[in-house]
Amino acid sequence: MAAKHVPPENDRANLAAGVKKKWADKTLRELCRCPLAALSGVPQSVENYFRDQQVRTVEELAAWKYAEIASGLVLLSKFEKPRHIGTIYTGFNFYKALDKEVQSLPLAQIIEKPPDFLHGISGAAAMDLHRIGIATLKDLAYYKPYLCAKGIVRMAKYEE
Repeated sequence: MAAKHVPPENDRANLAAGVKKKWADKTLRELCRCPLAALSGVPQSVENYFRDQQVRTVEELAAWKYAEIASGLVLLSKFEKPRHIGTIYTGFNFYKALDKEVQSLPLAQIIEKPPDFLHGISGAAAMDLHRIGIATLKDLAYYKPYLCAKGIVRMAKYEE
């Protein structure tokens, strides 16, 4: 049986664009328990915002309800067809997640709405999110620290 090839240190997988250098020596499981400060793109002001949202760790950001909803809407929007004669309408709804004003819109339009169309995000909170570059639900779904946190948590269970 041939030995497994181990790439040189500088050719190995890394999270340099998502995890700050100070935290780079941590395992994925350890990173899950780290504060949000471990993630690139999370300045103190953003960390303070998330603390107010009861999101303090990488693992909690990966499971943050509002990012999860936005992510789900973006994923489902990829399977939406334009409305036309013969379109099959399903019985699903997002009543527990979205304000009434947007519930009947196509997903492609919903994901372009600001985060305050989600139940539980106020206009002031949406302004806070806007300050960190999250102007739409789509932006929230693709927020880099959230995506990095999600990847860390998903892959942590596969570490030896």
